[in-house]
Amino acid sequence: RYDAVYRNVYVPRGQEVTPKQRATAAWLWSERRATVAGISAAALHGSLWIDSRLPAELNQRSQHRTNGIVLTNNALAPDEVQSIGSIPVTTPARTAFDLGRRYGRTLAVIRIDALLQATDLKPIDIAALIDRHRGARGIVQAREAVELSEAGAESPQESRTRLVLTD
Repeated sequence: RYDAVYRNVYVPRGQEVTPKQRATAAWLWSERRATVAGISAAALHGSLWIDSRLPAELNQRSQHRTNGIVLTNNALAPDEVQSIGSIPVTTPARTAFDLGRRYGRTLAVIRIDALLQATDLKPIDIAALIDRHRGARGIVQAREAVELSEAGAESPQESRTRLVLTD
């Protein structure tokens, strides 16, 4: 009567798994040891427009691979992690920093726009984190994505159109 999302994590048969549920399921898979990061953290912070087919993202020391979960092993400062319920999640600023460094400029801007819309995050908060992590992979793209982001964007199409017009 149940479908497996990950090993030892199940949902009722036929239920579509939302990005928030996938993030929680991945955290449970990690035996509650990992920190939810990246696109999964954005989902838990309330970002919209996240494809439910995308893999969950966790930050943890162990790199034991499993299908449907992207694992990273980034050093996280104590002020870069918060709890949502009982789940440790990267803060909105750290989440935006991570999203801005990956996936290409357009998708990075779309995801930061959605995070700005969903939270009280300000671009200056992300810029402070970028300055703290000088030399990190993708930092140039992150800086550009933050400069191009806009909290008022109401859809991915609006973000794309804004990028076309500014280019």
